[in-house]
Amino acid sequence: MGPIGEMKLYGQQLRAQDIPCFWVKCANLETPQLFQVQIVQAETSKVELVCTNSDGQTGAVSFEWSEVGQWVKGRLPILDRPLEFDPLRREISARSSKEEVRDFALVLDLHLPDRNCILRFCDRNYRFDQGVDFTPNIPLAQTVTRSQWNGIVEWIDTELQVRNTATLWDDFNAFRETAIEFPHLLKSIDPGFYLQGQENSRFNPTFHLYSLLAFYKKSVQ
Repeated sequence: MGPIGEMKLYGQQLRAQDIPCFWVKCANLETPQLFQVQIVQAETSKVELVCTNSDGQTGAVSFEWSEVGQWVKGRLPILDRPLEFDPLRREISARSSKEEVRDFALVLDLHLPDRNCILRFCDRNYRFDQGVDFTPNIPLAQTVTRSQWNGIVEWIDTELQVRNTATLWDDFNAFRETAIEFPHLLKSIDPGFYLQGQENSRFNPTFHLYSLLAFYKKSVQ
């Protein structure tokens, strides 16, 4: 991150060494419209979804697989500060002032460039008990979120591999380790969705930035 002229110079030097790269002004990352997927209603040639927009309004969205230009996968660390209970004092106190990773939220974006929109799936707020059942051979009461999520990912992967027209971006883990070192940049990015208890996490805007950069790179090709 730095002045665009400096970034361009670095980029040109990298390209001269056959290292792929691109540069973009932060202001040019025009945020596509983001829809948070709640339910997959139908999975025929035209997929029908129930989604919420950035204003929290719920509505129906449908698309055809041929519209998907690329898809993005990521794991967002969920942080928590460990607590311990002192039975003598009968009180709970923080065991450490440092937050620890206790789990990961799984996120998947579908980019529809011609509509300038992103469809975002997240295992933490998708309604697995409604819509299409992606684990039909297992009773819902016996499935866990991870199995249901894997069913959705496998469905998307299969459909996109058949058409072989969508690029997969799945190196978010490496990207986030560098991007979280720029908190002043991340604070300016509205990730469009928040996980309960993680409103101040830097990983949400980091993933959103990663997805936006992928969206931008595709749009300028």
